[in-house]
Amino acid sequence: MQHINHGPGQNDARRTRGRPKGSTGKRREHAREASTPAPSGYHKPKSAAAYIGMTEGTMAKWRCAGTGPAYIRIGGRILYKEADLDAFRDACRVVPG
Repeated sequence: MQHINHGPGQNDARRTRGRPKGSTGKRREHAREASTPAPSGYHKPKSAAAYIGMTEGTMAKWRCAGTGPAYIRIGGRILYKEADLDAFRDACRVVPG
């Protein structure tokens, strides 16, 4: 019995299941946020995370868990008020003794 090699591209079409070539299939959640600036006194998740010294992923986990700083959701857009970020950071303060 002879083995026939069909090459590396044989299963490529089946694997992508309709996604464009090179696509990872992950949603682009922040596509709209990238084009519009946050209003004065507010931060988008990425800048809010930098403001309090965390990562954007940590902020997302906190939102999902219902913890972390207060935020505003308008449509699909998430904004953090700078005063809320300051209050959250101050509430995390630990005084030894």
